[in-house]
Parts: sequence; structure tokens; C-alpha cells
Amino acid sequence: MQKKVFTLVLSVCISLLAAGQNPYANPEIEAIPIPEPSYNIIQAETGGTPTTNRLYVSIPENYEVQFVYGLLGTPLQITAPMGFYQNPLGGPTSLDIVPVLIDANPELNYDSWLTIGSPDSASNNMLVLPDSYIFDTWETGADLNIDDLFGGGVYMTTFGYDPQNSPDVNGRVLLGQFTSGGIVSGCVNLQLRRLNPDGTIYDPPGSPDSETAIFNNICFDTVPDAGCFSDFDDDGIVDVGDLLFVLAEFGCMVNCFIDYDNDDHTTANDLLSFLSDFGFACN
Repeated sequence: MQKKVFTLVLSVCISLLAAGQNPYANPEIEAIPIPEPSYNIIQAETGGTPTTNRLYVSIPENYEVQFVYGLLGTPLQITAPMGFYQNPLGGPTSLDIVPVLIDANPELNYDSWLTIGSPDSASNNMLVLPDSYIFDTWETGADLNIDDLFGGGVYMTTFGYDPQNSPDVNGRVLLGQFTSGGIVSGCVNLQLRRLNPDGTIYDPPGSPDSETAIFNNICFDTVPDAGCFSDFDDDGIVDVGDLLFVLAEFGCMVNCFIDYDNDDHTTANDLLSFLSDFGFACN
């Protein structure tokens, strides 16, 4: 039987506080497949149906990302009801993803982290302010919430063109990777800076501050589409009616309609995956 397929939907809420040349900053989500045996290893830790998603922001080609931050009143928040996967060899930013360690521990590829532009530590010029302790709670698998007076986040500045914090060939800059057994959502804040055509920092007209743009509440989430994977009765919401479908299939050992982890059985793992979607309305 053909199974329903997840797609990703973005919820975007952007407020522009200052803009020298009306730049834009639009979030995009890209799903990263998790192969076996890493899938089962991560599922055992996170429960549900583990998924890895990368957050990008599309910006004009003559701008760069300087800061990704959270402050009191404008927090940086990333949440996952089923918790985040945090690999013991990784860390809160891509500075902690050391490529030579991935061969020994492939699950490090799916660690959750923030960044500006780079997916690992190789040639990574990023800084973390005020210090990585701001991510300590997140590293336990809990939600990330930076909302204190002094704030914190990732910071990068250049004195000329640097491809790390400038748009790639698709016009995007990577901001983070998040792995969880369920839905992930959040809001980030960032500052852009305009560049000259040769990549140097923009010169007058105007003061240097007039050529930066601050975007607060760039929000995203990863939710099922109109098909809604767990809405088995197609009534637009994942509720008790759908749970009855799961319970009716529970224990199935061949040709199972409800099979989240593709092991050809309907087991406790599939029930946990369903419960991670329970209560969601389908678009």
C-alpha cells in the first residue's frame, strides 16, 4: 500500500527594523536523509520518526550575515517537543563538528547546531559570544532559548568577501541543523551588512550603520503538508480517530499500512512516532 509522504512547510514572520537598501531575509528548510544504521541509533535516543533539517536564509548577493543572536525581548528560540539529538562528539555550533571524527561516529553528521555558513569546523571563521555556556541546556537535548540582557549567539565579520557568510550559488546562507524525533520550530534574529561589488565593506553614501539591516523573528517550523502523514482518517487533525487506526494495525507483521520506520511491522516505535504528531492540525 502506498504510504503518505512528509513535506515541509515554513511559517514566516519577519519584521524589518532597519534597512539601507531594502534587503530581504527569507528562511528555507532542507531535509537531510538519515540512512541506516544511524537512523535506528538516533531513533533509540529521540523516539518518534527522527528527521534532520537544515535552516537557511536567502539574502541579496551584495549582503553578508554578520550576527545570529538572541536578546531580552527578541529571543532566539528553537523548540522540539520530543527533544533534540545532540551527539556526544558534537557541540552547539558547527565549530564543534570535526570532520575526521565522523568516520568513527557517523551519527555526528546529524548533530544539532547553529552556524553562519559552514557545516563543520574546517576553515570556519565564526565566533561564539559571549561564550558557549549559553548553549549548555540545549546540549542536554532540551529547547534552546537565548533571551537574557546580554544575549548571545554566533558572530562573524570580515574585511572583505568571505564565502562563509555570503550567499552560496543558491543565494542562501546556512544558519543551523536540527535533528529530532518530531516537529522542530523556532525563531532567530540576524543582522545583515551590505558589501561593495568587490566584496569589501560598503563605503558611503551614508554611515556604516545605514548599510546594515536587522531582522527579528525569522520563524520556521517543519510540519506535515495537506496530506498530513498521521491523519489517517483525513479529517484535518491528528486525533483519537487516527489513534484507533494505529491500534487496529498494532502487531501487524507484513504489508502494514502504518509503518513509520519502514521495518514492515507496526510496533511500539510506530506508536511513538504517531504520538509525536498527535494534536497537529493539517494544512
